[in-house]
Amino acid sequence: MVDYEQIVADIVRSVGSANVIPIGIYDNIRNFKKDPFGSATNLAGILAPSLNVASSAVAALGDKPNASGSGNTPILAAALAVLKDMLQQCGAGVPDSGADFKSGAQAFAATAEQMGAASPPDSWTGSASTAYSDANEVQKHKAEALAKADDTVAAALGAEALHVAATRKSIESASHTLNGAVPVAILLGALPHGDVISYGFQVQTVMYTMPLPIADFHRLTTAVTRYAASVKAAATSYAQADATTGTPSLDPAQRLTVEPNALRRLSDSQHVVAVMSKQAGALTADTGRNVFTTHGSACAPTSEAVMQACIDRANSAQAITMRADGLAAGLSAAADWYDRTDATGAANLAAQMNLE
Repeated sequence: MVDYEQIVADIVRSVGSANVIPIGIYDNIRNFKKDPFGSATNLAGILAPSLNVASSAVAALGDKPNASGSGNTPILAAALAVLKDMLQQCGAGVPDSGADFKSGAQAFAATAEQMGAASPPDSWTGSASTAYSDANEVQKHKAEALAKADDTVAAALGAEALHVAATRKSIESASHTLNGAVPVAILLGALPHGDVISYGFQVQTVMYTMPLPIADFHRLTTAVTRYAASVKAAATSYAQADATTGTPSLDPAQRLTVEPNALRRLSDSQHVVAVMSKQAGALTADTGRNVFTTHGSACAPTSEAVMQACIDRANSAQAITMRADGLAAGLSAAADWYDRTDATGAANLAAQMNLE
């Protein structure tokens, strides 16, 4: 059996980036529907210098193919099969541009701003206030780091999405050209010495059409390494942000410097932080699968990096959420303790006054 794909590969390799084809071939392809026989005759004349190349192709192919389906145009069919395979490796649907990560960056930035609003009031001083302030500042830096990492991933996916779309367009354009050449090749095959003329036409068409999409596809698969590296670097930031520490203790001795309601307001702010962080972490839940589907197997390294980044990112968001919930609970408990202390002190004072 003749390996038509190998013939196409050999042709492309021999041509390199020359992209040379006799002037007039594509004009006659465009005019084929209007004047099929005239176009075929013109093509036969144009291709006369290529008969040696065509004869070599015929010799390599052996017996004349069947006059049905792609049998009349084996060289074009082989090239189209190669293009189809490349296109399938470029995914399906609109390439994921990283919009979820962009939204995530904005969400984590907003979370960091909320943490800034949860700073301790000036009326609260001492070791407990310092411990809380330090813990809140660490949370804020983590949220800012996640926002920056999300921006990095979004930029990498956006660049790769544009590259995938451009590569698809190049492949589809070449496929359109080759499909348009099929009826021309069939008609040329019906002329005297048609086998040689048709194969010459097919070879010339493939020689002209294939190098560009193959080069574009190669550039994509090479660039994927760079896109994946950017995502992996961001994943490192996610992992570094996934570290929890204990909730700072709020020393009851600090009671005289802060009102219980002030602590409750801080507790409410931390609850808001927890909700915002949880929502931000959920924004990319489906992004990894979507990148794999829309960018295709040609971009597998990036897809794998994104999937791991999504996992690390979710873990980091969960750590911030749990930490914020812990701070909120500690603040609320301290406020309750201070209220109970006030009530006990007031009762003792009343009892003493009654005794007097």
